[in-house]
Amino acid sequence: MSLRASGATRTPTQSGGPGIEPLIIDITNPDHIQALATRVHEDPQGRPGRALGNNAGIGVNAPVEGFAIDEWRRLFEVNFVGHVAVTQTLLPALIRSKGRVINISSVGGKIAMATYGPYAGAKFALEAVSDSLRREIATFGVSEGYCGRTVCRHNRNARAGRCHWRAHHQRNDH
Repeated sequence: MSLRASGATRTPTQSGGPGIEPLIIDITNPDHIQALATRVHEDPQGRPGRALGNNAGIGVNAPVEGFAIDEWRRLFEVNFVGHVAVTQTLLPALIRSKGRVINISSVGGKIAMATYGPYAGAKFALEAVSDSLRREIATFGVSEGYCGRTVCRHNRNARAGRCHWRAHHQRNDH
């Protein structure tokens, strides 16, 4: 199945810059994820997959008691499980290229306030998996980064609330 046939779309080339092909997919749809993997693994120009930016998310402001369980499932599928599914699928290509995984999170992954329990729960989960993933893939030369806010600086020595990049040769555990 092609990306076009799966319903995934390409964004305008100029938004990605030279050598970057941004794609928009439904990360809760296994057909979209498989089409993305096929596209990366069978690139017509033979380019390696060098980076994955997980940026999907649904914002929710609802009390725990009043948020329907089906909505909890949908929120976790989009804000957490989908990120893991795409990462698992593309990780072999990223290991081959010694690439990078970037998970876009939120301050909601660090602090949970009243009526933000569902959202914070999914973001806390993403933060925990990102931290574990960083340790798991560092030995393969793949770096993992997470961004705690929508706007971030790409600074390898950034502190909490900004982007954090960690590679096997650089540890910033403080």
